[in-house]
Amino acid sequence: LSGAAERAEQLCRRMSFRKIPLTTDSYHNMIVSWSHSSFCLKGQQALRLLEQMKHRKQLQQQNIQRSQRKKPKRKGLQRQKKDRIRVETRTYNAVFRALLSNDLLEKEEYYETAVLIEEMMEEMLNQYLSHEKLINGDNNDNFDNIKPTMETYQMVMNAWNKVDYHTCRNILYDKKFLDNDWISSDNTHTMPAPSTERVLKRIKEVYHQTGRKDADLKPTLSQYASVINTWTKCSRYELKAAPRTEKFLHELEQLSITDDFYKPTVEIYTTVIKAYTHSKHAQKPQLALRILQDMETRYKQTKGEGIRPTLRTYHGVMNACAMCTHTGDQKDRTEALRIAFQLLKVMRASGVHEPNFVTYGTLIKATKNLVPPSETQDQIFRNVFAQCKRDGQVEGVIINQLRSWTSDPLFRELTERVPIRIGKRYYKNPNSNSAKLRNRGGYDGGDNSDNGGNNGWEDVMKDIPTEWKRNVLPLKE
Repeated sequence: LSGAAERAEQLCRRMSFRKIPLTTDSYHNMIVSWSHSSFCLKGQQALRLLEQMKHRKQLQQQNIQRSQRKKPKRKGLQRQKKDRIRVETRTYNAVFRALLSNDLLEKEEYYETAVLIEEMMEEMLNQYLSHEKLINGDNNDNFDNIKPTMETYQMVMNAWNKVDYHTCRNILYDKKFLDNDWISSDNTHTMPAPSTERVLKRIKEVYHQTGRKDADLKPTLSQYASVINTWTKCSRYELKAAPRTEKFLHELEQLSITDDFYKPTVEIYTTVIKAYTHSKHAQKPQLALRILQDMETRYKQTKGEGIRPTLRTYHGVMNACAMCTHTGDQKDRTEALRIAFQLLKVMRASGVHEPNFVTYGTLIKATKNLVPPSETQDQIFRNVFAQCKRDGQVEGVIINQLRSWTSDPLFRELTERVPIRIGKRYYKNPNSNSAKLRNRGGYDGGDNSDNGGNNGWEDVMKDIPTEWKRNVLPLKE
């Protein structure tokens, strides 16, 4: 509701004018109102109210100390305790939500927000671990009011996950926190991925420090997933990123032996494969294939549906093969092409994962990237497109790839001279498969710079013969 936050503050000012004391709930509700507001500076407004709460709390503590020296009556002391302002976990979480829900921030502001939120998390932890509430005379029932929750930790990680890698690097250069060799430097403690890893390490320390008894302080699977996701984002720029994702995957596998709570999901495995896909490792097809084989082995052992490889998992390994353009020599590229087509045979033999247009599009991309222009490349294009037509999986992006990567005579041969218009862009239709692929950033959810047809995803489905596209299904979001 527009203006609700301002209205809430006006009501609280009236309460103060009429000498009605503002309570913790009063401040909390004002902060929640701002967190739900559409105002672009709602994060700053929530922080302002939080600082007011802290100042009010400090004044109340000073008044309590003065009153205790004068030995007040018990009723007066109980009333003071009742009206006391407490900065609680729910209040911090509301401030975090206000800061994170603003999508109009500049790239530099996302970094500043992440640093601020992590500092506030540390403030909460220090208060909780130092038993500040008990020292100040609060009841034991109020001791957990400042304890960080799983939501608190997750929002801190989400804050770092929003930080742009290059923006963060430039900020740290300006502050001289990084040396010139920024890729191999170990002094990257404030870059996004190491920062999420640092938060996870802090969560583990607190959990062990409190005796491993509190479920709210226990590291969760989603927190490990956040660390893996953040490392995956920078796998294009740092060689150590992909191995770091695999390290945390193995840590989850070890934890899951004694606790099913940490059993890795298929999404986590697929994200680790994606990290290798975008890395500069010369052996990334083999590394991605090894992870897929580990998944299949664990699925056969446990029969757990949550770990069964999906089409996106297979496509991720295929894409790792297709993106070997700038890594290794021609022998490595030939092996990568062999792995890609071997996966097609595995998919067909399984009877579970039927190849779709994304499968064939990735194979066409692999052929273009890994095989030099020659008659051999043209023949592979013919074979792949023939299988694609037989399966009824010819989608607009397939035609667009062939139009971009083959000669005019070969394109006319492949399309059997069927008149196909080129010109209407796919992404104008948000429900088209190509629009969904574009939103993902390509076949694997990454960069679309090498998926073919960079001048536009053409809407040619109306001109494709029905027999060729009979089995094309809409992609899931």
